[in-house]
Amino acid sequence: MRKMMLLKRVGWVLCLLLMTTALAAEPQDPLVGDWLLKSEFDGRPMNSMFLLSKDAGGAYAGQWVSFFGMRLVDNLKVEGEKISFSQTFRFGDQDMTSNFSGTIKDGKMQATMSNDNGDISFEGSKLDMPAIFGVWEFRRQREGQEIVSKLAVGRDKDGKITADWQSGANQQGTWEISDVNYDSGKLTFKRKNTNPDRPMEMTYSLTAQGDAINGTAVSQRGERQVEGKRLNGELVGKWELTMTSDRGERKQLLYVMPDMTALFGGVDVGKIDCKDGSISFKYQMNFGDRAFSNEFKGKIQDGKLTGEMTNSRGTQQVSGQKMQGSK
Repeated sequence: MRKMMLLKRVGWVLCLLLMTTALAAEPQDPLVGDWLLKSEFDGRPMNSMFLLSKDAGGAYAGQWVSFFGMRLVDNLKVEGEKISFSQTFRFGDQDMTSNFSGTIKDGKMQATMSNDNGDISFEGSKLDMPAIFGVWEFRRQREGQEIVSKLAVGRDKDGKITADWQSGANQQGTWEISDVNYDSGKLTFKRKNTNPDRPMEMTYSLTAQGDAINGTAVSQRGERQVEGKRLNGELVGKWELTMTSDRGERKQLLYVMPDMTALFGGVDVGKIDCKDGSISFKYQMNFGDRAFSNEFKGKIQDGKLTGEMTNSRGTQQVSGQKMQGSK
């Protein structure tokens, strides 16, 4: 009897292992993700975003983001490569319903949004920002002194991965970076000291996990472990904001990427200034011949973001926190 019970338990364990392996091997849904969509409005380029998620039961949910705000979409349908939904906005005392239909193929989205005012065409792709991007700080002790260095990793206009090493004030010589490569989550590069009196070349191999980076540095002196942290990592991620003014409340999205560039309501606001928990950014919106300048100033404390957005129409109070599942 005990032997039979033992065999049954072993069988259950094997079944669980097989189920876990099957789930781990299940390919990621290519439709799920954060999509940046480009279009034209009144002859001017305009960005919007569509956040598509899927729960454990296989049910999809979508959120549409534009300079008007962020909101859940209605009547969402996903069938193969096809996706459609509707959304209703209130302008004054009138409601306007827009219907969205699109196709996702090879990582690209082609779509049309239709309402009583006509059609708007969208082209988009998933937001892709490798975890290695950002500014990393390294600290180590040498001969009783703390040496602080920074590594900035990004992408140039041609899409090539770049790395820039910033040495501390107590380090001698000028360092050059070469042979930068990023593959399968690993960043490698060579760092050479051009000082003829103290020549040295080091080969780095680094991997990022969240706000930590680690790996090895190899030189003629041998190999040493390298550890660092992302600067301003607490800001990176998707922030759901509540914008409050005398006209009421609305939801909005601040999408901060590892290199500190950001999208606010789909609008590219460039690099965010962040220092000691205080953050700020500026952007401009154009409608016809009119231009509206906007400026945000705020702070992060205890995982919450608060501040004020100011423009010619007044000031809005802003409060928010990271969205569930965001870094």
